[in-house]
Amino acid sequence: MEEKLANINMSIARNAEKHYELYRKMQENIDGCIKCNLCLSVCPVFKATGGSGYAGPRHLSAELLRHLLEFAPLVYDSSYLCTVCRHCEFVCPGNVNTPVAVLFLRRLLDSLKPPYKPAKDVSKGLETLVKLGNPYNTPPELKGEWLEEIDGKEGGKAKVLGWVGCTSSIRLPELAQGFYESMKKILGEDFTVLGSREWCCGKPAFLLGGIEAARILAEESNKRIAETGANIIVTPCPACYSAFKYEQREIYGVNPPSENILHFTEYIHDLMDKGRIYFKENSGNELPRKIIYHDPCELGRGVGIYDEPRDILSAIPGIEVLEFDDVRQDSVCCGGGGGMWGIYPEISMSVARLKVKEALRKGAEAVVSACPACMLNFKYTVLTYDLPVKVLDISQIVAKALSEKK
Repeated sequence: MEEKLANINMSIARNAEKHYELYRKMQENIDGCIKCNLCLSVCPVFKATGGSGYAGPRHLSAELLRHLLEFAPLVYDSSYLCTVCRHCEFVCPGNVNTPVAVLFLRRLLDSLKPPYKPAKDVSKGLETLVKLGNPYNTPPELKGEWLEEIDGKEGGKAKVLGWVGCTSSIRLPELAQGFYESMKKILGEDFTVLGSREWCCGKPAFLLGGIEAARILAEESNKRIAETGANIIVTPCPACYSAFKYEQREIYGVNPPSENILHFTEYIHDLMDKGRIYFKENSGNELPRKIIYHDPCELGRGVGIYDEPRDILSAIPGIEVLEFDDVRQDSVCCGGGGGMWGIYPEISMSVARLKVKEALRKGAEAVVSACPACMLNFKYTVLTYDLPVKVLDISQIVAKALSEKK
């Protein structure tokens, strides 16, 4: 056993050398940790598990990377027990960037391909992701099935391309349909989607440590986007938005498909400001009257979009927008991000359950977000625990509330 651990340590050391500059930066950053435990106070995974089998963000960053060779063989599981929600980063008085440290560790594990779970499963998952172009082990042609129910059309040239994303097109067809119908009402023939030809943007691979896989996926996606001739890309997925707008160029070394990348809420908000769209009165038949808005980590702390979704929802007559106790940059993660939902779904749903119960205490009829990962986790949580609340994406609400006239 000792010889086996020694071999693993040597392999870790060699792979750490490949990323030497980043590794040194991580170590320097970690020196800012003053062990105040503020990161533990906001960590959704630590709260949901009670710390059982998981030492929390301070361990993952400070203790693990400070003593990488000694600790790494023992914490493969812990490295994926993180939603990369960035809440710990926002409250840290020592400016320790734990999410970057976690992602760096995952990159090392991807290089090592160790025969342990969940790293072993992650390695296989990355191979399948590159092969099929989605993280759900689904044949690519099925990504356009959601269009059939609404007589939608894929492909062709258009000014605006709707990038639906893997989670929406495969697991949440109702979200994909709401997004499509909203955009079609507004743009008509100036809008198109790739449907069954849409590939993965690369973000899931990046979050699991597969930088090379992310680069391959991004290049293929961008090739397919170029076929449409679109110069504006609108997406309901914050992860895809972030990948196109930032990670592809800054991390994968890939030129993004366009300089005009917008999240759905940004696009709709801009049209509202220009007086180009209006909302009809909510009668309560199609949409709930009391909703509570959840700030997605990737959209909020990730790119700073907080006001746009709230402004849109508040502009719909007949809808009362409630708030969680902790909102905006202090919002508590739903538990479904960072690739954790695919590896530890039970823990992800335990995190979401706490938020859904708060929503019910506040009298919400529906939990509304602006992120497919959030919606997916909330939806499965509500079904698993039989909780009496609806789960909706903002695109579904916009689709039903759009009015033809002022």
